Amino acid sequence: MIPIQNFDQHARKFLEPELPMQNRYQLATEVRDSLEIVHTSEYLNFLKSYFRVFSSILMQHTKPQGTDSAEHKLRNVIIEILNRLPHSEVLRPFVQELLRVAMHVLTTDNEENGLICLRIIFDLLRNFRPTLEPEVQPFLDFVRTIYQNFKATVNYFFDDSCGSDSQLAASQHPIGYIGPQRPPGGPNPGQLNPSTRSFKIVTECPLIVMFLFNLYSHYVHSNIPLLLPLMVNGISIPGPQHVPPNLKNHYVELKGAQVKTVSFLTYLLRSFADSIRSHEDSISKSIVNLLVTCPDSVSIRKELLVATRHVLATDFRRGFYSLIDTLLEERVLVGTGRACFETLRPLAYSLLAELIHHVRMELSLNQLSRIIYLFSRNMHDSSLPLSVQTTCARLMLNLVEPIFSRGVDPTSKEEGRALLGRILDAFVSKFSTFKRTIPQLIEDCEDGKEHCSLRSKLELPVQAALNLQMPLEHSKELSDCKQLIKTLVMGMKTLVWSITHVNASQMQVSQPSSAGIPQGLKGMREDEVRLASGVLKSGVHCLSIFKDKEEEREMLQHFSQIFAVMEHRNLMDMFAMCMQHLFDYMINNNQLLVVFSTLLQIPKVVRYFADVLVNFLVSTKLDVLKQPDTPASKLVLQLFRALFVAVAKSPGDCERVLQPYVSTIMEVCMKNATEIEKPHGYMQLLRTMFRALSGAKFELLLREFIPTLQPCLNMLLAMVEGPTGIDMKDLVLELCLTLPARLSSLLPHLPRLMKPLVLALKGSDELINLGLRTLEFWIDSLNPEFLEPSMANVMSEVILTLWSHIRPKPYPWGGKALQLLGKLGGRNRRFLKEPLALECKENPEHGLRLILTFEPTISFLVPLDRCIYLAIATVMQNSSGVDAFYRRHALKLLRVCLSSVLNLKGNITGEGVTPGLLSTMLMSSIDPSRRRTETSTMKVDLGVKTKTQLMAERSVFKVLLMTVIAASAEPELQDPKDDFVPNVCRHFAMIFHVDSTTSPSVTTSQVGGSMGTGALSSKSRNSSHANLKELDPLIFLDALVDVLAAENRAHAKAALNGLNIFAETLLFLARCKHTGVLTTRGVGTPGTPMMVSSPSMNPVYSPPPGVRIPVFEQLLPRLLHCCYGSTWQAQMGGVMGLGALVGKATVETLCLFQVRAVRGLVYVLKRLPQHANKEQEETSQVLTQVLRVVNNVDEANSEHRKQSFQGVVDFLAAELFNPNATLIVRKNVQSCLALLASRTGSEVSELLEPLYQPLLQPLITRPLRSKHIEQQCWCR
Repeated sequence: MIPIQNFDQHARKFLEPELPMQNRYQLATEVRDSLEIVHTSEYLNFLKSYFRVFSSILMQHTKPQGTDSAEHKLRNVIIEILNRLPHSEVLRPFVQELLRVAMHVLTTDNEENGLICLRIIFDLLRNFRPTLEPEVQPFLDFVRTIYQNFKATVNYFFDDSCGSDSQLAASQHPIGYIGPQRPPGGPNPGQLNPSTRSFKIVTECPLIVMFLFNLYSHYVHSNIPLLLPLMVNGISIPGPQHVPPNLKNHYVELKGAQVKTVSFLTYLLRSFADSIRSHEDSISKSIVNLLVTCPDSVSIRKELLVATRHVLATDFRRGFYSLIDTLLEERVLVGTGRACFETLRPLAYSLLAELIHHVRMELSLNQLSRIIYLFSRNMHDSSLPLSVQTTCARLMLNLVEPIFSRGVDPTSKEEGRALLGRILDAFVSKFSTFKRTIPQLIEDCEDGKEHCSLRSKLELPVQAALNLQMPLEHSKELSDCKQLIKTLVMGMKTLVWSITHVNASQMQVSQPSSAGIPQGLKGMREDEVRLASGVLKSGVHCLSIFKDKEEEREMLQHFSQIFAVMEHRNLMDMFAMCMQHLFDYMINNNQLLVVFSTLLQIPKVVRYFADVLVNFLVSTKLDVLKQPDTPASKLVLQLFRALFVAVAKSPGDCERVLQPYVSTIMEVCMKNATEIEKPHGYMQLLRTMFRALSGAKFELLLREFIPTLQPCLNMLLAMVEGPTGIDMKDLVLELCLTLPARLSSLLPHLPRLMKPLVLALKGSDELINLGLRTLEFWIDSLNPEFLEPSMANVMSEVILTLWSHIRPKPYPWGGKALQLLGKLGGRNRRFLKEPLALECKENPEHGLRLILTFEPTISFLVPLDRCIYLAIATVMQNSSGVDAFYRRHALKLLRVCLSSVLNLKGNITGEGVTPGLLSTMLMSSIDPSRRRTETSTMKVDLGVKTKTQLMAERSVFKVLLMTVIAASAEPELQDPKDDFVPNVCRHFAMIFHVDSTTSPSVTTSQVGGSMGTGALSSKSRNSSHANLKELDPLIFLDALVDVLAAENRAHAKAALNGLNIFAETLLFLARCKHTGVLTTRGVGTPGTPMMVSSPSMNPVYSPPPGVRIPVFEQLLPRLLHCCYGSTWQAQMGGVMGLGALVGKATVETLCLFQVRAVRGLVYVLKRLPQHANKEQEETSQVLTQVLRVVNNVDEANSEHRKQSFQGVVDFLAAELFNPNATLIVRKNVQSCLALLASRTGSEVSELLEPLYQPLLQPLITRPLRSKHIEQQCWCR
């Protein structure tokens, strides 16, 4: 450390004559170590004491050294001290002298000290501009001098033969060379180069010169003409071909100096283009030569590439055109080092792509082939950034135009087509790569986790080894990936169009000269089509990366345009190959559905694409509709919908395409609609086709539909009248009213369409609209004399329905209904001749009345019938929009009324009926008068009623029972803990059980009596007086059967559940009575629970003969009566009821009704339409179960059994030989006969042998040809 008070004394020691250099070096080191003092107030004193001493040492007392001596170290430390001086105002008085000293050292000293002096000069000229402006020119002269000697410097280091030249240059130049001359073996490793012979000095000078030109612009015009030729000559020096190992550092310094000079020249291109114009070729060749000879230094090569890119941004790029072959070599662009390869490739290939873009029209086919190979390889290189891969793809797209325009002769045309095929292969292969990587990329981005990308995982070891920058985050990678996919998709359109029209363009060019030579047609070849099909197999998977709606819409539009430019036959071939793959992909991703819809909207390709699509769907995918809830089925319907929409918009183009498939679609849909359990898919397909064909003019298609019109109408009307799901009802009605046929073809069937019209006018809003439009069309198009007879049967319903729609706004159909009534004119009142179904009270009496008593003796009789019916309407009419709160309370009112009619006393305590008394009542057979006496205290004198009163009470009672049972199926009214309906069923089961213990046996003649009134209960048979006091419990059976036959099948299921509980409770009580034991399960718990809702699952079982339930003999006739009902719901209600009783009724009971049951079930099979597969199967199962239970081999010995068995055989044989029997009836009859034969241990032929002659004769007498083919097969 130097003391502050001894600056002068310490400084004078430097100038002592006898002081050794080593001591002076130590003194300078002390000053350098204490240099922080210059940042204090002593800075001026420091300069006054030391500056002149340091200047004297550098200028007089020491000399520049060529070796690392103590004198060199002294000079180096002093120069370093001068470089570290702060450039403040304190330094201004010493600036001129400091710059003079720095210039002296720079021009005379070695490169180590010269580099420090360059920094001193640069800082001084920058910070003290007004003062030092005259000193700028000397520095520029120095720069010009070192560039003049640049070639000699190169020769000094790398050329032994140029030693004399270098000495000559030194002697002729005013500055000359400092230090010893180059030894014969090359420069001495320990020797210090003079600054005038240093590549490092040359490397630093261009930047300083550029800075000075910006600060002192008036020096530019005078120095540029002098510096420019020297710099151009400097960068053109090639350097040695082979560099010795000891000169590698000098070689790197040489190339670094030349690259810095190139950067300076690119700076001059902006403002002095005219001056550099003459050197254009020389600069371009020099830059390429530098790329060839530049060492594997990342910084040098990167700066050279940046400078080259600046050149390419100007008109001077023309100089590179002739050197394109050299630049296409990868080692020229990025070198051979690993670090350069990993770091510089993005920049190098971007530069090359920019150059090729400008020169693309002048490239030969061989050059284009090399370029395509290079950039297609880079596009598939995952180590390159996605932005560089995008650049490669864009470059190859820029080459399509020159390739397309090069095919003048057949040879060049084929070569150009092959090049386009290679680009196409590269693009399709990139789609295939993205197909595998994009799902993972999307998953990583959606999870929001900091995962490494797929590319970064591969590059991580390299980056760790080279300490390179980590890859960008996922959002940037996702954005780059989208950009690349967009480039590929948009480029595919250009490629496909070019390959398609390459022959056509040549045909136009060569037509004048070779008119007689046949030319190739436009389009793609087979191998090209197979190659391009990869964009369908892989490209569609890449579109999933576009999540934004606007992006997705744009990309799907671009993707669709790829196929819009294809030749028609190529389009059809490509989609025919890939359609199954595309269908499988669309099941989980419906993006491609937009592409299909877009292609179906393009007039140029709609005909051909529709042909491929409809052929694929009809030939392979119609069976998928058998499972309508699957994604594949929904996709098929969407595709058909898009197809028919396109057909409706372009009838002229697509009508002939669709013509061969209409009949096939109709046949398949009609066949499956009548055979499978859930035909929703086929019915929706029909609706789509009917809507499309009805909305446009299709002469050919309507002509194809005419042969299937009547079978289709028969099927639809059968579904309207037969078992059809609620969800399909509206669909079937719509199909009936939208049959794609001319009105002239529908005229014979118009009366049959009236019922669907009426149902549609009573349906949903959509059906009402369709019905009104259809009716209006018929009224406007048909003559009244023809229309009125067709509507005669439903005229009243039509007019009443139209009247019901006359409502004020906002009701939408009031105006249209009034308009139709007006068009009908006087015909809208003719139906008034017939009596209307008006609401009236048939019985003047009230079924249920409430007595309100006021103290002391005033009472009022309040009838509840209207309240009951209002509550029933509230409970049952769910579609009217009544709130669930009111429906529940209305149901509570109905239950209270029903409890009142049942005369229930609420909770009965032990004082009323003891457990022992209850057990006696249920199981004992003692005198019934005793039981009546024990419970006489519970009876109330109800008084004598008139017949009309009793009928009113019966009616209200039955309606209450039906409503309460049906309401248990309403979802809004269900309560898992509510047992009211099951308890009511158990209540009546106990009533019938108790009555059966006191009443005489019901004879066979009573069973065959009237089912309308039924047999009276024991109490009602004792006296006619009691008959007018109590209601018949058989009303419960009537109510249960009526709900079973209801149109609402949910209500029917609730009634079936009640029937099961009722039958199981009766069976339980009968078993207890038979065994004499009352189990602890309580009344109402069946002893042997069994599945009765599905007869196919029931075991072949019947109660023992002693367990007889007489009420079943009252219930079975009612159920059999349902089998002959006018609606299929009533018929199936009877079937379900019979199925529930099989296995609960005794064999004797079933034997009494076996013939009637078989007749009823076969009648149901006859009446059920063909499409009612589920109902047919259920009926067949019940029929088989009845025969299996009744006809046992061990129990068929009684005469009554034999008569019943023979009656069944006679009936089945008659149906078997009935020529008008349907296929389903015949199959069931055959299976029943086989079952009876197996039960009796005989053959079917033995059963039919007694009936052979009387039944066969009518068949033989009728000609076989009078029957259709199906009946001929039956007769055989």
